[in-house]
Amino acid sequence: MLGKLLKYEFKATARTLLPLYAALLIISVISNLLLHSDFQIASVISITVFGALLMAVFIVTLILMIQRFYRNLLSDEGYLMFTLPVKTNRLIFSKMIVTFVWFLIAGIVGGISGLLLGWNSSFWGELREIWPQITAAFSQLTGDQIGFIINCLLFVILGSILFILMVYTAISVSQLPIFHKHRKLFSFGTFIAILILMQIILSIIFPETCTVATSGINQLMLLNNILMAVADVLLFIATNYILSKKLNLE
Repeated sequence: MLGKLLKYEFKATARTLLPLYAALLIISVISNLLLHSDFQIASVISITVFGALLMAVFIVTLILMIQRFYRNLLSDEGYLMFTLPVKTNRLIFSKMIVTFVWFLIAGIVGGISGLLLGWNSSFWGELREIWPQITAAFSQLTGDQIGFIINCLLFVILGSILFILMVYTAISVSQLPIFHKHRKLFSFGTFIAILILMQIILSIIFPETCTVATSGINQLMLLNNILMAVADVLLFIATNYILSKKLNLE
């Protein structure tokens, strides 16, 4: 059932996001061509459009994430979604996975569009010149350096999931009957409250552990990743509990 939920969610969101990502790539190519032409005004306009589209890619992805979660689970559509023969945690999990994948794709598309924008005839020649240096650098990585790279990747993954779940939890909390009059305001307030609470916890924990973790930054990053993983689990549990036990669609 999770596979069907993912397929449905990807299909529904792709109709909005794929054309936007394609437009960004097309504009980056056009902007590159105009940058190497004599049409200076046109090149300035195209660069402006490119910058606006680049921001729109991430903003629209974020807005769509919030919209899909709210409409599918907390509005009138929720009556239908919660009658499906699937557990609530699967519904949340499907939303979270799809959102994470789209954020990842948005980042990749943004990177590719940046490369296309700066593309020139000497690119491959310059890449061939520095490629041996890049491969040599990777072959000489130490265990600590590999650990640092892994920790950085985990930080990005866990941090992205944490942000998504913070939004989901904030929206879910605002659906409690006590907040029914000002749900949007309480959603924003809950998000800020979670953010402040996490900052307080980090400020308390890290000063006490820094004296122990002086052997390197890897230990600090590992500890931070563990804390984010714990926060991910707690926020997922909180969201699942509210939607399973306290949901009010009235």
